[in-house]
Amino acid sequence: IIEGYIDSSLDYESLIEEENVIITLTSGGYVKRIAADSYRTQNRGGKGVKGMKVNDEDLVTNVIVASTHSDLMFFTNAGKVFKLRTHKIPEFSRTAKGIPLQNLIPLEKGESITNILSLKEYADNTFLMFVTKNGIGKKTKLSEYERINANGKRAINLNDGDEVKSV
Repeated sequence: IIEGYIDSSLDYESLIEEENVIITLTSGGYVKRIAADSYRTQNRGGKGVKGMKVNDEDLVTNVIVASTHSDLMFFTNAGKVFKLRTHKIPEFSRTAKGIPLQNLIPLEKGESITNILSLKEYADNTFLMFVTKNGIGKKTKLSEYERINANGKRAINLNDGDEVKSV
């Protein structure tokens, strides 16, 4: 960049290589990003490879394949949704535990992630379906979630004692 001249066509994201990655989330709230080529296909009689080191009571709950240029939508049991670009999740080794998701999105006490979706576009003819513990369902256009601020967005209003089970 020449002093006094700023190239407005230069986008921060264009500096990030687009590649397929694997996003892993545990029940303890640890998240990490791994290059998809870190894993290999196991042949017959193979021993496999260790995918992640977790604490004794921690379990892997979500594993998704995404692009570094896609959006990740995190849906909570409290009916909120948060959006984060995939490349903003720190990359770790295959066996590393990861980083607490609380460091990336502002979850409230007792709030946990029920689902993660990877999206590149927000079409008007695509819908999300929310299902709660008490059997309530809500269908919403995906395009309504294109703009979400850092504090998240209320996706569904819940009655007392109810929580989102799946999206």
